[in-house]
Amino acid sequence: MATEEGPHEQLAYSYLSVYYVESLLPVTKGSAIPQSLSSLTFLSFLNFSCNNLSGRIPLSTQLQSFSEESYAGNLELCGVPLSKKCVGDGDSEVPPPSEYKREGEDDGDMLSWFYISMMPGFVVGFWGVCGVLYFKKSWRYAYSGFLDNIKDGIYVAIALKLVWLQKKVKRNHVGE
Repeated sequence: MATEEGPHEQLAYSYLSVYYVESLLPVTKGSAIPQSLSSLTFLSFLNFSCNNLSGRIPLSTQLQSFSEESYAGNLELCGVPLSKKCVGDGDSEVPPPSEYKREGEDDGDMLSWFYISMMPGFVVGFWGVCGVLYFKKSWRYAYSGFLDNIKDGIYVAIALKLVWLQKKVKRNHVGE
């Protein structure tokens, strides 16, 4: 589904009940860029030019990925990706967009909790399967038979491929 709005085209399409917007032309004359726009991750084009915007461009990977032309004509606007620094920025180097973090995000804590919570899950899963196979004789025999069938199937498939390959090689040598 494609739509056209005024002189600026906006291509939008729906895929698996998710609505995507390819470009956004916001009109927010004379104010700051809303902080909520920093959470957008699905835009491929953005045009804030000539909207008399002021203040700092909110930090996010999406808003910093657009060119300076997207923010042209906003004399009071500052921050990355513009060359104009905001008051208080000084000479401090701004980290690349991939290094920005959201509030309250701490990778160290999240990663350690991830591994800590994975350990009991593995233990319960492993001993759940092994315990059932140890105590339930019928399941143990069924599982053993299943593994034997898989092994036999792989053996037969390899043997058939080898016979096919030998016939093909023999035919190529006879034809020469």
